[in-house]
Amino acid sequence: MLSCSTGSVVAKPDSSKYMDRIHNGFSWVPDTNIHLSFTASPFRTDPQPVQFRARHEIISQLIILFLSTENTLSPFSCGAQSDKANLLLRASHTGALATHGRGYEFHSILKPQRRKVSMKVKRLFLSVVWGALILSLAIIPSMAADPLVVWCEPQKMGTIEPLADQWSKKTGIPVKVEPVGVLETANKVQLAGPMGKGPDVFCSVSGSLGMLVVTGTVAPVNPKTFDLSNFMKVSVDAATFNGKLYGVPYDISTVAMIYNKKIWPEPPKTFNEMIDRSRELRKKGKFGILWPMESFYFSYAIMAGYGGDIFAPPESGWDTKDIGLANPGSVKAVKLLKTLRDEGIIPVGTDHVVAPARFSEGNAAAIIDGSWALPGIKQAGIDYGVAPLPKLDNDKYPAPFVSLKWWHISSYSQRKTDAANLISYLTTKEAMYKSFKAAEGIPPRLDVLQMPDVKSMPEVAGYGAQANYGSILPDIPEVNPVWAPMDSALEIAIRGDKSVEAALSDAVKIIRQNIAELK
Repeated sequence: MLSCSTGSVVAKPDSSKYMDRIHNGFSWVPDTNIHLSFTASPFRTDPQPVQFRARHEIISQLIILFLSTENTLSPFSCGAQSDKANLLLRASHTGALATHGRGYEFHSILKPQRRKVSMKVKRLFLSVVWGALILSLAIIPSMAADPLVVWCEPQKMGTIEPLADQWSKKTGIPVKVEPVGVLETANKVQLAGPMGKGPDVFCSVSGSLGMLVVTGTVAPVNPKTFDLSNFMKVSVDAATFNGKLYGVPYDISTVAMIYNKKIWPEPPKTFNEMIDRSRELRKKGKFGILWPMESFYFSYAIMAGYGGDIFAPPESGWDTKDIGLANPGSVKAVKLLKTLRDEGIIPVGTDHVVAPARFSEGNAAAIIDGSWALPGIKQAGIDYGVAPLPKLDNDKYPAPFVSLKWWHISSYSQRKTDAANLISYLTTKEAMYKSFKAAEGIPPRLDVLQMPDVKSMPEVAGYGAQANYGSILPDIPEVNPVWAPMDSALEIAIRGDKSVEAALSDAVKIIRQNIAELK
């Protein structure tokens, strides 16, 4: 049988123990591994590694052959990282081979029978082994027929599938593009990858990349494979950890003010002006500015504008002990949010669905939202503009999160070079221009943003300007415990169940506890 394990396995071929155990979530039988002995080449005894690929069926034949012969030879192990076996043979003075890292290990099902075997049988056995191994080399071209698997955001399928087909025709390498939500990919790759069922290429969004790196799920990429000189520096820096690049950006996102030019021909310059205009519209049965206030992702812009921080800004790294979500600036911001609710400017039930719906109906002057809201707004025929959020009364701009999306190579992929070449094709100027024209986000390529028909579009100027005032989302595992406590704190404070100070203070305590549990 095939089972998966992590790390090297040292087995005892003469053991009579056959107890199944659980190790790191995978089933393995440590005392019944199949072990064989041979050098890397009949004429070579140096310790240089010899690598090649072999199909499972070839290796299975070796295992069956071995079981029919004996089990008392020197150690030999087979390992595989996906549905193709990756056999690593290393000759040494003992002829021993060990399998390291994640991979498949072959285990016997039946208790081997110890018996003496003649030298003639042993020589026959090794001859067959070498014949099977040589045969496995001949099947390498057939493996190229297996498609590269790409996990892509569902909304980008209409663009990415044709681009992948074009690349496939140029290279002769088939590609299979599958829709997987960008918020789901991190967990799914971690589960599917070790079983050889995950993608070669997948996408992630800010907030999950740090965990992907820490868990070894994403492979580093060679920057020289890609034309990174045309990308926004922040988009590349955000995917760099300890000097290694782990992804190529394809989208930069933030929220800004989307306004209806029919209601507000010019956007308000200050937050106080925006509130005053909203009050006047409420008297007429319409709405001014709307956004889901109870969502930390959206309302953090106001908190950051007044001096709130998730973590202290990094010099050499984020200081996760210095949490500024209950400081005076954060308290002032949430009190402002509560005023908007108490006055009915932003009514109860205004979430990320209701706000854009009212705007698309022409019943709201403005919303705070991202570029992902624009397709529906365009379809509704609204004459809209996009502008940075207006200045606060401290003469500072609100600073919403700036998040990114990247293409990654799975660490479990056996086709990393092909995967890198495909990503390079998907992030060319031409490819990212097509994606932008399909309303699939703001490309972080400067040469795309400078194209005449792109530069003239309101979303480019608006979101680009807002990004200059934005807050980089910390892409470290410690940010994950922040979201739920802060969403709850905002809801409690705005509803008035606790004072703003108490609600935020309680949230910070929970965040500290959650971070401590990560270690």
